[in-house]
Amino acid sequence: MKARDKGIAAGAALLAAMLLVPAVGQGAFVGPGGTAGYQATRQERPPEATAENIEMGKGLFATAKCAACHGADAKGKSPMTGDMTNGEWKFAEGGSFPALVKVIKEGLTKDQTGGPVAMPTAASKNLTDAQVTALAAYTWSLNHAGS
Repeated sequence: MKARDKGIAAGAALLAAMLLVPAVGQGAFVGPGGTAGYQATRQERPPEATAENIEMGKGLFATAKCAACHGADAKGKSPMTGDMTNGEWKFAEGGSFPALVKVIKEGLTKDQTGGPVAMPTAASKNLTDAQVTALAAYTWSLNHAGS
């Protein structure tokens, strides 16, 4: 590749990152490989994140086979999934409760995950709305201990 072409490619990558990631200071970050993501921000405990829902979600995390890809400790299984405990959210916009519910309900395609498999939808796992809420509460609690 010629130097000029390398410069154009680097400029295009920078422009793409700037367009995909919100302004610095708004919880945005660019992760490994230039992937856009969001840093968890301190949030008030959502009403759905009750101790009961968090405990139910923790159990579902294992029984619904979420741990198969995300790891029993939710720290991820590289390169398939990232650490769900470190405050960096590639898909859940700062780890907000509504964003977590959305990702759990809708799943993620292979193109979105960049991995060898897609994240299944809640419907494909026959999860009820109450179970989705519980999984979101547990996932939310992983980065908001003491909230």
